[in-house]
Amino acid sequence: MRPTLFLFAILAMFAGNAAHAQVVDDRPIVVTGKKGGSAKAAQRQLRQIVSAVDGQLARFAEPVCPIVLGLSPESSLAVARRMRDIAEDAGAKVAPERCDPNIVIIIAADADMFTAALRKRFPAMFAGLRPGELRRAKREGPVHAWNTVEVRNEDGEAATGGDGEEPPVLAVQSASNIRPPTQQVTLQSIVVIDDGAALGKSLTQIADYAAMRTLAGARPPREPGMAETILSLFDADGVPPPQMLTRLDSGFIKELYSGAGNATARQKARAAARRVAGER
Repeated sequence: MRPTLFLFAILAMFAGNAAHAQVVDDRPIVVTGKKGGSAKAAQRQLRQIVSAVDGQLARFAEPVCPIVLGLSPESSLAVARRMRDIAEDAGAKVAPERCDPNIVIIIAADADMFTAALRKRFPAMFAGLRPGELRRAKREGPVHAWNTVEVRNEDGEAATGGDGEEPPVLAVQSASNIRPPTQQVTLQSIVVIDDGAALGKSLTQIADYAAMRTLAGARPPREPGMAETILSLFDADGVPPPQMLTRLDSGFIKELYSGAGNATARQKARAAARRVAGER
């Protein structure tokens, strides 16, 4: 599916009063946060943000191609470029700049209204979402985010067939008690941010937050203040958020894109916790 033409059309309904995030200097891909700490402590924090699908963590297999709508051309390009840098630094594949977007970041004048209108006019963009994921995507708030994920075999191959009466077939090549024979692959990711919430945030903060929601499929902490993460950017608890990716964020996203894609969520989370703690 190619959503960007649809999004450009519907965005015109909301772009009249769109606010711009504050522009700050471009920052290198560095991380913040204290070094050290135990892997067990890092794992407790990761449990606050990790989102598993059938016991695994989804990641992009195809090259990522982000597009940003609702900011000035210069700001949109800066956010997209930083997201590309984060993806490349983490080990994800990155598409050339002229590509078919599979990550769409939208700054909308009213995120709730925009998402509701999008759902009504283009329901196919929400196709395949599980009931819980769909409820979260529609839930009122400053950010609406959803990822389309499909199951593939351990080699990253999708199911074949299914055009007629026969169901599609996913051919797996191995059987193991340690690793599943399948993996969860993110096909596309959409994030809608209310411009009122974006006001006062830096482009670095918006890009890093969007990278965690899309590339890592992560969620804001279930309990505010329980994890040191850029995903707390839009928390309403009054605590100043990080200025960029934290050590927890960077360790998680790098571990997600390292090694085989068919590891379990528990295996990935444990490895990420060791990375964050500096034990590997």
